[in-house]
Amino acid sequence: MEEWIARLPDRFTRIRELAALTPSPVNTVMVARSPVAPEQDGDTPWDYVTEDALVAGLLSRVQVIEKAGGPHVRPVWSMGGILGLPDGLAYTSWSEFRRANAHVEGLLLYRPDDSGYYGRLVDTSTGLVLSSARALPASEIFSGSAEETAYDRAESLLEMQPWYSWIPEDANVALVTEPTGGGSTPEWAAAARLAQDGLLSALTRAGVDVAEPMMALYRGAAATDGRTRHATGAHVSDPWLELRLAGATHVLVGAVDVGSEIAPMTWAFRLLDATDGSVVGEFDAREE
Repeated sequence: MEEWIARLPDRFTRIRELAALTPSPVNTVMVARSPVAPEQDGDTPWDYVTEDALVAGLLSRVQVIEKAGGPHVRPVWSMGGILGLPDGLAYTSWSEFRRANAHVEGLLLYRPDDSGYYGRLVDTSTGLVLSSARALPASEIFSGSAEETAYDRAESLLEMQPWYSWIPEDANVALVTEPTGGGSTPEWAAAARLAQDGLLSALTRAGVDVAEPMMALYRGAAATDGRTRHATGAHVSDPWLELRLAGATHVLVGAVDVGSEIAPMTWAFRLLDATDGSVVGEFDAREE
């Protein structure tokens, strides 16, 4: 514990320097943490140092808006082994968020990482992800000493294969990730969450508009006999309607096997039309 505490000052300096280099297309930003794993409850000293350092670094480039009273990040949403993107805000819409935080142009959602952090910047006027990346010190990038995670494997795999070419140019895509077979486990969920972030980074860099849906758009549907679990939109309170109201035109469902050190990561994608839930296209991706 003492050794861990002794690392906090260096942690602050490292994250502050990374944040100061982060380009921002907006002038005002609010910072909020995304839970790393379902079993993680509450913030840790590591989280506080990370967020304070992010704010300190960002202040050299943009105005950082202090959080108002009340929660800004809810616990991780999951239902029936399916992950919704991201972890949900305590607002029912971006309009409601903007009414409560009128001066916030961008919302920076981050996950702490041992070497840096995972971050995505959301445009609060549209709910679209402006950028998504894993921020690491240059020394670790060039030396190759940074630990490879499911984020890196997913981002690399999906950037090397032009699988996204069949997504319509004017699509506004919401993401959902699910296991390839069987139910979800805490280990799968933790790795799949990072893999989903890697997918998001690959999509945004390819020019695909990706929505950051509100948690309220994914309320659990009442259980009824014979109701399909996800493929026909049963995870939405009114199938597809709320997604369309949020501006989503398509839902990209990715069934992922996160793999291991000896097993490849694999994805099976289905692109669904948000007007009726019909399948627009399918594609598989696999690590060589």
